[in-house]
Amino acid sequence: MQNRIKKLAQLQFSQLLIDLKAQLRTTYFNLYYERLKLDNTNKQLGYMNDLLAAYRIQSAKGNVSLKDEVRLQSIVIQLNNDKLGINKSMLEFEQNLKVLTGITDDINPQLSDAEAKEILASQPFGDEAELKKKALENNSDYQYNLKLIDNSKLYAQWQKSLNVPDVNVGVGWDQNGGTFKNEANLMFGIPLPLWKSNKGNVDKAHFAIQQNQKNAEFQKLNLETKVQSAYRTWKTQYDQLIEIKATDLNNMDLVYNGMLKNFRNGNVSLIEFTDFMESYRQTALQIYDMKNEIIQSAEQLNQLIQTKIFY
Repeated sequence: MQNRIKKLAQLQFSQLLIDLKAQLRTTYFNLYYERLKLDNTNKQLGYMNDLLAAYRIQSAKGNVSLKDEVRLQSIVIQLNNDKLGINKSMLEFEQNLKVLTGITDDINPQLSDAEAKEILASQPFGDEAELKKKALENNSDYQYNLKLIDNSKLYAQWQKSLNVPDVNVGVGWDQNGGTFKNEANLMFGIPLPLWKSNKGNVDKAHFAIQQNQKNAEFQKLNLETKVQSAYRTWKTQYDQLIEIKATDLNNMDLVYNGMLKNFRNGNVSLIEFTDFMESYRQTALQIYDMKNEIIQSAEQLNQLIQTKIFY
């Protein structure tokens, strides 16, 4: 019984370590991608603030319309709103990391482009059905519930055994009353249980078995559903990112720099420029979120399956 209790404690401790590791890694990657979003937003803000300041001067002189100034102001407001939301998220993630690591200094996630690409390119070994099977075999929380069923069955057997009467054995000496004088008799005695004094505990033990079995069934369904959701989220985001070729991502920056240059040279109208900037702002944020979502869903799969699945 002590070994079984020890095994339950080990499973609980193992699950705790896995959850803490997953929380640490997901928070780290969240902070990493929020910082990339902040750097990109600051880059756009730097140029747009300078442009808006120049347009305000020209608008005051009557050289450009107030409508053009307001159009630029709208983009600056949107960028500042993005920056506010990003900074708020970063502060929350950094606080969580400090609590998890015990580090009081500011935390700046370091991840090279090669490392990030390698993580994003990793794929799970096996399809959805195989991943569910591995999760049921390795997930500490689910295994804990299975062990509870075994323990409750043993407890029920023990409680039931308390109702089995003991056999009493003894020796009697009869000098004159037996068939022979000075007769020695071997006696057996079995008490007759008029009621089962331990019936309440036996019933409770059987109820505990049923309850643990129901909990295990729920945990199995819950685990399989979570694996399915995490895998499909990972695959959807991964497939979308694969469709965006590396050349397309590089071309985004080339087009961005080219648009700035052409606008300065007067080859692009303000309306065309602001429309492009709004599209670029949204796309850049979406790509960072897509990459982060791939990693987050992969980390969730690792947390659920608890064995090596990414190669």
